Amino acid sequence: MREHGLAPVAERLEGEALQRLLPHRFPFLFLDSLEALENGANGRRARGVKRVTGGECLLDPVTGVPLHWPNLLVLEGLAQATALILADVADGAAAAIGYFARMEQVKLRDPALPGDTLAFDVELLRMRGGVARIRGEARVGTRLVARAIFTVALRATADGGR
Repeated sequence: MREHGLAPVAERLEGEALQRLLPHRFPFLFLDSLEALENGANGRRARGVKRVTGGECLLDPVTGVPLHWPNLLVLEGLAQATALILADVADGAAAAIGYFARMEQVKLRDPALPGDTLAFDVELLRMRGGVARIRGEARVGTRLVARAIFTVALRATADGGR
């Protein structure tokens, strides 16, 4: 295990390992890597990382110059980062899928620009009866890009969650 600012990193997923966890594929996979920051009795936290490129950004209709990464995609990146902390908390987790039921206290701050590296920090606040509440923040360095609280319902599936 290596140290990562807040807590020891126990697990880091990239490439194929990340694709085994999430059903998303290009162009809808908004994480380059995902790592567990804390996964124990004191709580569950994870960090997803996404390098923003010009090809993914909104373009100025006149000049064609990349402007910023859409805020909705920043929220989707936060949602995808929750997969690691929810992967083993539900009964029958090997055959579970998460449904996002609600977003609260959504704050959209500064935009993410081409060349920025977004860090999606998520923390499990509560898990009760297959329903999880998760707080998430997206940052570029110390600059806050977005923040939200998600409610996710986990449900068992017959096909292993895929």
